[in-house]
Amino acid sequence: MKKKLTEKERKLRRKERRRRALKRCAKGNRKPVGYWRDHRKTSKEYKGLPWPKEAEWDEDEKAAVLEYLWNAEFTGHYKGYSNCRICGARNGYAERGDSKYNFPDGLAHYVEEHNVKLPRSFIEHALKWKKKHDRKNRAKASG
Repeated sequence: MKKKLTEKERKLRRKERRRRALKRCAKGNRKPVGYWRDHRKTSKEYKGLPWPKEAEWDEDEKAAVLEYLWNAEFTGHYKGYSNCRICGARNGYAERGDSKYNFPDGLAHYVEEHNVKLPRSFIEHALKWKKKHDRKNRAKASG
């Protein structure tokens, strides 16, 4: 029978999972995007992380970024869900990414539901991916 974890043990496990996730990003030379500060946390692991901020989006850019976020490969999984820092909704339990970026599975939620604007370099990367992806699809359809 599984031992029930105390709140302190659960917090330590969450902290360790986040540390490993950020370490994986650094090891693979991937930039972490979408890891947010938590208002309840004051420890070093959250220091330097940004707050999710709502902003205006160009609708075409937003659609391209969302398509990229939904189609990126899974790079890791966790045993529990992350919660949205804005509304508290369950927000995924995995990480996604490619050779350049790594981000939590729930990042699409922040963009879609809360209009959280991501770094310009990430948006440009997603736009390039979309353009390449569209070209491949056109080639498949015509060939």
